[in-house]
Amino acid sequence: MRTIVALIVIVLSVLPALYAGWPGLAPGWFDSDWRGVPMTVVGNCDLMAGFVLLGALCSAAAKAKSGGR
Repeated sequence: MRTIVALIVIVLSVLPALYAGWPGLAPGWFDSDWRGVPMTVVGNCDLMAGFVLLGALCSAAAKAKSGGR
């Protein structure tokens, strides 16, 4: 399970760099704006928020497994 989660995190980490390096691979909605903010910025902020949430979940799981110490 840890291997699958690690692979998911690696893929999500690589996506913004991949899109920056090869704009032709980026999805079409990256060219649009949301309330004046480019969707590339919104997408990267969403990825960062997802990593923070994932880190919080992993931290809570590790704390529960260690007995709350």
